Amino acid sequence: RGLGREIFLAYEAAMWAVYSAPVHDLMGIVTETLRSGRSVWYVGSGMTAVVGMIDASEQVPTFGAREKDVRAFVCGGWESLGLYHALGALTAGSSLPAISTEHFLDQVLPQASTTDLVVLLHSHEGGPPLTHEDMPREIGRLKGKVGFQLAVVEVRPAPLAGSPGDGTPQMMEQSMARLLANADCKVTITLPDQASQVVLPGIDAFGEFAMKLTLNLLTTGAYVRLGKVYRSRMIDMRVTNIKLYRRACTIVAEVTGLNFEHATECIIRSIYDVDVPKPLPKNLIELPVEDHLVRARQVPRLVPTAILIATGKYTLATARRDLREGTPIRDLVVAAMS
Repeated sequence: RGLGREIFLAYEAAMWAVYSAPVHDLMGIVTETLRSGRSVWYVGSGMTAVVGMIDASEQVPTFGAREKDVRAFVCGGWESLGLYHALGALTAGSSLPAISTEHFLDQVLPQASTTDLVVLLHSHEGGPPLTHEDMPREIGRLKGKVGFQLAVVEVRPAPLAGSPGDGTPQMMEQSMARLLANADCKVTITLPDQASQVVLPGIDAFGEFAMKLTLNLLTTGAYVRLGKVYRSRMIDMRVTNIKLYRRACTIVAEVTGLNFEHATECIIRSIYDVDVPKPLPKNLIELPVEDHLVRARQVPRLVPTAILIATGKYTLATARRDLREGTPIRDLVVAAMS
């Protein structure tokens, strides 16, 4: 019981270390990168990179993002994570995405623009974000040539007693130091003493937790600024499974004040292009959710379309027209609800 309480308090301390950190500037860069239709790329190694992969994977269903909007790359790819044999080799015909930093440097980064953003992820226990000496040099060379933006998110433990504690990152040799000196933005999360302890050898539990919270702040904050959240509801989520279908119906109901049945009908109308005020066929209403999902996965902006027609001020045609014009979804919902 005492150990469990200490661990809980350590997680809480790590949380407050993140929430008190100055992430505003980097959040602004992430926002403008996504607003311009470009990409945010997390780059790291080991489990720190896995945290980046988790955050990137959440953006598509949660905010209706494109797969290219936020991506993550890990030094050594699937094999470095011990998943190469479990998931199958990355051959030319494989459906697995290429996630190695080597692929990123060779195929992705040379095509970058000035508004793309590379975010190096570093956790003290997780090792440096770039594991080969030539990687920092190559990123630095491409940054000078292409001009993409570069940021660093670092999570480190509390300074040891007697150490200078001057905040100088101990990450890699001179090539890495030169690259970091050219970073456009840096966020450093310093964990307090109680969150700097090792709970299990080889597992950076508090560092990974702090990294996940930081990335979640950056991406969620960016999408809030881009108008994809209304009263804490994700109003541009993707409907890809039964749980998310039910959640979508609930969001339409909560945003518009309709009951769940009528909100569900608006979702179904948006899936099958049955415009108001045309009656909704009974056979569509009675279809299993699994059948709805087959089409729902292919419908862009399904949830905001359903919300707008649920207000009674839009048809399917006018809702989709306004959504295509690029006005922030929250602004459209606020205007329709007024």
